[in-house]
Amino acid sequence: MIFRVDEDYERHSQRLRSDLGVADRFCVDVLYCAERLKKIGRIADFKIVDDERLPRDNAKYNGIERILLVPQRTFRALDKIGNVSKLERRHHRFTLAHEFAHVVQEVPGDRFRGPSGALAERIDPKTRIDEIQANRFAAAFLIPYNLVDPICSTEHLSELFDVNIRPTNIRREQILKLNRRVTHQPRALPQVAINLLRNLESQGFPVRSLEIEKLRQRSAAKAAGYEDIECGKCGNFTLRRDGILLKCDTCR
Repeated sequence: MIFRVDEDYERHSQRLRSDLGVADRFCVDVLYCAERLKKIGRIADFKIVDDERLPRDNAKYNGIERILLVPQRTFRALDKIGNVSKLERRHHRFTLAHEFAHVVQEVPGDRFRGPSGALAERIDPKTRIDEIQANRFAAAFLIPYNLVDPICSTEHLSELFDVNIRPTNIRREQILKLNRRVTHQPRALPQVAINLLRNLESQGFPVRSLEIEKLRQRSAAKAAGYEDIECGKCGNFTLRRDGILLKCDTCR
């Protein structure tokens, strides 16, 4: 199975969540999900193995035998909060979700998540594509679009869904792009482009794209709890009502 567009990741990750019975859960128990994969017949078996059997991989899906293997170190990290650091636990959660993607991809073979870029260089381009797609699927599975408020910060999403900051930041950009499509909102212009357009506008040139950007900013401001009024001092839509007064968060 090939994921071609963003919507493919959303559709298949949400379908898997639904099949596993965790569609509405923010921080899913990935060990429970692995057990459910076996119970519903998506994989033949889920095994906890000695670390020596998987010295370099934190999880491994064998597409030939349809067996998901998890070493003891990964199981220990996920079995109970406090066994390892938050950073390490989140890394293991993402790794196991990555292997769920290989189950969904249904690509026959001995699939794995490489521990380093050096290993990835030794595998064929098709496998590298599968691995990239598996990472994107894992992010969509752990941070589903339908449970996310697009105005949430990366830090808040990271805590809410128990995912490390870097993949959360990448996922948030994907969510914002999806949200623009759903709401038919244009993409935000870079500040340097806005400054240039404002300069042209001040010289009397008609600037249609700046008007579109202002409409987008007004809509985004209302969604974030601001007034849809442009600050006369800084030009940002970050005015909040304080009694009968309007105060700008940017100018403070």
